[in-house]
Amino acid sequence: MDTDSNYLAISSEWLEDIVRPEPKQEFEAEKNQWLPWDKWSSRTPGLFKIEFKSSRMIALCLKCHYANDSQGCEKKKFSTKGLSKTQNELTAAV
Repeated sequence: MDTDSNYLAISSEWLEDIVRPEPKQEFEAEKNQWLPWDKWSSRTPGLFKIEFKSSRMIALCLKCHYANDSQGCEKKKFSTKGLSKTQNELTAAV
């Protein structure tokens, strides 16, 4: 899997909050092998990192998406890999 094509939606503010009680101990023991745990580990290759955080997203296919924050829309990310933005008039309806 290409990590750029992995989208994750969770129903809580933190990933740790949604781990079921049964595998919680295993999750705590293994999470440093998958996720950055401090500001220095975020530079470690191979770990899953948060590229963009938003409250809503439209994902048409891999690397073709629009995401923004519903509380004001100051933060937004727009990606259309393989489609020229200069030759196509693309607008994002909010």
